[in-house]
Amino acid sequence: MHKNRLQEYAQKLSIPLPVYETINEGFPHAPKFKSFVVVNGKRYFSQLTFSHRKESEQEVAKFALECITKDEGELVIKDPTQCKSILHEFCVKTKLEKPNYTTTHAEGLVPVFVSSLVLYGKTYTGQIGGSKKEAEQLAAHTAIQSLLGSGSRSILQEIIKFKFKLHDELQNFKGLCSNQSNLPLVVKPDVSSEQLIGISSPTVQLYSEDRIINSSLEKKRKQEAMSWGEKKMKSPAASEPLLFKSDHFITSGVGQEAQVCCSLKP
Repeated sequence: MHKNRLQEYAQKLSIPLPVYETINEGFPHAPKFKSFVVVNGKRYFSQLTFSHRKESEQEVAKFALECITKDEGELVIKDPTQCKSILHEFCVKTKLEKPNYTTTHAEGLVPVFVSSLVLYGKTYTGQIGGSKKEAEQLAAHTAIQSLLGSGSRSILQEIIKFKFKLHDELQNFKGLCSNQSNLPLVVKPDVSSEQLIGISSPTVQLYSEDRIINSSLEKKRKQEAMSWGEKKMKSPAASEPLLFKSDHFITSGVGQEAQVCCSLKP
């Protein structure tokens, strides 16, 4: 019976099935069997010995279930702010009506709150809390503790495991972000500002001031030369080109501006 329950627990949590190991501390004619069981990487063993192997394994399975139930209860105690959420999810999975909380407030120097809820027709009252929210969480905690000792234990254990796994991951993530935010930010340029001058890119090109001035002067000179050439082309003296014959080539010029750097023949 206990071995079957322990196996069902492992299957619901999708963890490896329990592994049993039994030793004989007595004699072949008078055996004293003692068993061990490994569940989810944790080893459980009982101090009791039995004359039959099956009895020994059932006993250690029972002991393992009791330890697991206790561990699950301790998880809830560590963070009682999760109790209402756990109980709500339990009601959804088991198709129970969502519990209603009734809270009373006692006036005094230090205000106190006490909350209770009804589940399965039974009333669960929590411990005294300093606020209404805390009192409701404590009432949910009382209900969970009671349910962990009933046939609904395996469902609650599955929910608790999942809730606290997410809680631990969130806390680890927050701690990691906090540590990274405290690290100094260091930016190291690949090149110096002097190296950037004159380096072209598809979108940006930087030039020194001297290069810009020289470029403007060169452009101005080209415009003046083109304007002067157009005026000469329009003058009457430039209507007919002059032909010059040399030993190597024939060239033409316009007016007095034609120059040939070679000996001329008539």
